[in-house]
Amino acid sequence: MARPASYAERIGELVAVMPLDTVSHSGQLELHGVLFADARHAIDLARADEDGAELLGCGTGEALLRERRLSTDPAGSPVEWSQDARPPRQRPRRLRAGGCGGG
Repeated sequence: MARPASYAERIGELVAVMPLDTVSHSGQLELHGVLFADARHAIDLARADEDGAELLGCGTGEALLRERRLSTDPAGSPVEWSQDARPPRQRPRRLRAGGCGGG
């Protein structure tokens, strides 16, 4: 799976100094008072480009299951923008939704 992520500047400054082997950025950020309260997900298919194919061990142009996510804090301010991509043959993705809201 490939997971590029972008963070709001104040969050990125905290992430930048975390050890490279940090398993959960959100867990470490919580220690600094940063809370992930909500996330909007978009799930679709994309084609692997040359770099993605090499990273994921699949063919260029192969269909990938892509999840794009915008995470926000309790005030609704963006915290993280990320995208996961994986060949469909990899472990299935399980999502759990909390509260349901409009929009």
